[in-house]
Amino acid sequence: MKKIIKITAVSLLSIVFIAAVGVYLLLFMSLPKLDASIESDAVSDNVSIERDRLGTAVVTASHRQDAAYGLGYAHGQDRFFQMDLLRRNSAGELSEIFGEKALELDKRHRFHQLRKRANNILKTLPEAHIKTLTTYARGVNDAVAAQSMNAFEYLVTGANPRPWEPADSLLVIYSMYLDLQGNTIKRDLTLTHIQSIFGAEMVAFIIQPSQYQAPLDGSLISLAPPSIPQLSPLYISQALPKEIAEPLDIGSNNWAVTGELTQNGNAMLSDDMHLSFAVPIIWYRAQLNYQHNGEDISITGVSLPGAPAIVVGSNGHVAWGFTNAYIDTADWIEIDDDTELTFEDEEIRLPDSAVDYKIPMSRFGPVKQVSEKRYALSWVGHQDYAVDMSLVELDSIKDVQQGIAIASNMGIPVQNMMLVDTAGNAAWKPAGAFPSRTNPSEVAIAESDYQADNWLIDQVDLPEVINPDTHRLWSGNSRVVSTKQHKELGNGGYALGARSTQIRDRLFAGKDFTVDDFYQLQLDNEARFLQPWQQQLITVLSTKPQRFAKDIVYLNNWKACACSDSVGYTLVRQYRQQLIDTTFAPLETQLALSSLSLSPVKRDLEPAMWQ
Repeated sequence: MKKIIKITAVSLLSIVFIAAVGVYLLLFMSLPKLDASIESDAVSDNVSIERDRLGTAVVTASHRQDAAYGLGYAHGQDRFFQMDLLRRNSAGELSEIFGEKALELDKRHRFHQLRKRANNILKTLPEAHIKTLTTYARGVNDAVAAQSMNAFEYLVTGANPRPWEPADSLLVIYSMYLDLQGNTIKRDLTLTHIQSIFGAEMVAFIIQPSQYQAPLDGSLISLAPPSIPQLSPLYISQALPKEIAEPLDIGSNNWAVTGELTQNGNAMLSDDMHLSFAVPIIWYRAQLNYQHNGEDISITGVSLPGAPAIVVGSNGHVAWGFTNAYIDTADWIEIDDDTELTFEDEEIRLPDSAVDYKIPMSRFGPVKQVSEKRYALSWVGHQDYAVDMSLVELDSIKDVQQGIAIASNMGIPVQNMMLVDTAGNAAWKPAGAFPSRTNPSEVAIAESDYQADNWLIDQVDLPEVINPDTHRLWSGNSRVVSTKQHKELGNGGYALGARSTQIRDRLFAGKDFTVDDFYQLQLDNEARFLQPWQQQLITVLSTKPQRFAKDIVYLNNWKACACSDSVGYTLVRQYRQQLIDTTFAPLETQLALSSLSLSPVKRDLEPAMWQ
């Protein structure tokens, strides 16, 4: 008996060992070959790709087109599955890999028909952009073809990689549109439905301005608290408290100072783009080295896998960075009952079948029904000027003025672009696509108010600030523009402004900045915003001091920071979260009946809570 058990154990261990070795070999064989040479007719001269000790891809080529090939090759080696998901995400084609689990997400994204738009826009791009995209795609595909085996993600999912097309790079930019402006679209529809149920008074109560304002010019929107709406007892009785999710696309910061405030006379920039957590992270570090008009170009920064550009970086003369601008890029139009609709058929493929998806269309855009009403979406992402490859033109700029000129025509989701140069100049400007319509609205507008012609025109005359008298610039996803400009550009879901005010105050507390000063500001974790909540929670718990004695000690010793060892910080944060969820449960319950949520407007609720 013991012999049988021993033989069985040895056999099982052998099977496990063989399986482990097999898995290891499969994973090893799917790794890219980093030390090899290939030949390609897509390049005109030698191209080299090296990795430094941090894994940064260093591409050296004779000119920009060959550098695009090299970057594409590096992306194809290291991030192809990520790129594949990005193009499928915006195109609504994830179900082809993941099946029915991704079907609802695909329907939401196919609503925008972004693959069709990408293919159409590609035909209209400048020849240089098309050539860059084509050469980049060749690099990607050559890298995938050179692998001995598909990447392990394809082995796990059972899918096969398909070739990279030039239009796919535009789809990657569209994925950024969905990430960065998807909340704007949801926010306007949520506020529209709140107005239809609870009235305009409730909308005004929810989106009232806060005390946290840090525009660059110092102009403030007056704080005139609206009346508190009265809820029907029926809505209160039906309320089911549940967590109102925080929007995911918040947290980016950037700031700059001119050379007047640095030791060497160069302007300085800090840029920290916080997007959704993912493995791998969204960005890919790279350096491109090539010749342009007889001059050596060396640009270092982060790229977006799937696109042939350094998104944020420095070329030695100028450095630039972005945060999401949140000016209003979308409007819903309430469709009249007699407005005729057409339907466009889209096929969503699954691994072994397909689903027909019909999109209601109007002259304003695709149509969504909420309860008994129909709304059409007009969004900058649907316009022909939404995407292009103007980002690559930043490679060779010599000063912030040249960068500002390019920013006006960029086909990207509109961003707070901040630039600095070695001459000591610092500048800010919204960079990206923005419609020329003059009546942005946070709730649906009537058909008669729709400015069709203006939506077709990219607004390039956007505000800018160069070398302000304060020598300081900052942004943190909240309002940066003046109150006058705010009326013209609208609110696409600004962050509350607490981060921006804290950054502004830190900058004005200093007079002479070093790199380490900027780094310490990035590490700032003072919980200034939560201090009023901490005081209120202590007041509440102090009514029963014996019952909450331990909690009160934690709160008094909370360090006023977002520190990992601060129990008090966690208590304050959760208290605020649960109080908001409970207070607005009647609204959240009613919105859920129409598959909507307060989540897109949660950042707006702070002033209403204190009122």
